[in-house]
Amino acid sequence: MKVELNQNLTAEDIKKLDADAVVISTGASAKIPNIPGVKNANVTTAVDALLGNAEIGDNVVVVGGGQVGCEVAYEFLRAGRKVSVVEFLGGLIAGGTEPVSAAVVLMLEDLLNYYKADIHLSSAVKEIKEKSVVIEKDGLSEEIPADTVVLAAGFVENNSLYTDLQDCGKDVYLIGDAKKSPGNIMHAVADGNKVGREI
Repeated sequence: MKVELNQNLTAEDIKKLDADAVVISTGASAKIPNIPGVKNANVTTAVDALLGNAEIGDNVVVVGGGQVGCEVAYEFLRAGRKVSVVEFLGGLIAGGTEPVSAAVVLMLEDLLNYYKADIHLSSAVKEIKEKSVVIEKDGLSEEIPADTVVLAAGFVENNSLYTDLQDCGKDVYLIGDAKKSPGNIMHAVADGNKVGREI
């Protein structure tokens, strides 16, 4: 078996390969909400924040209180930052659509409480400024200090390569977050196992 790493393949590259089947596992990208100031220099995604690809200040505002947002908040609280979490729905994690066990929900909520996270539920982010975030709840506005704003508002599937290969004459399979986001490693492994048995 030949393995090639660090290769970016286009649909045209794949069509030229001597392959009967192609498995597309291109993952997902962070959802970027349409908020004034979302392209400011102090804004990053949860993935880039956790990978160390962004400079993180002392005051962090996490936009999104799902599992990813809560885990990001926990990491930066542990690192000694002051962290605020802004969630549009009325609850953390369980209020969203992510398939998370009750034990995980309780654990993360306990950890955020222990580290004194500043939680804002049923709140909408109206604007991101250079040093703050403007939120609104029940018609009332509040400005939260923010050196860094971390977007954790969900993910969207990267499936354009799969779409481009539909008429390529090969069997094309889509797995993982590229197929349905959000997922987790168990879903991706199950998808890969199923496709591996079908080929």
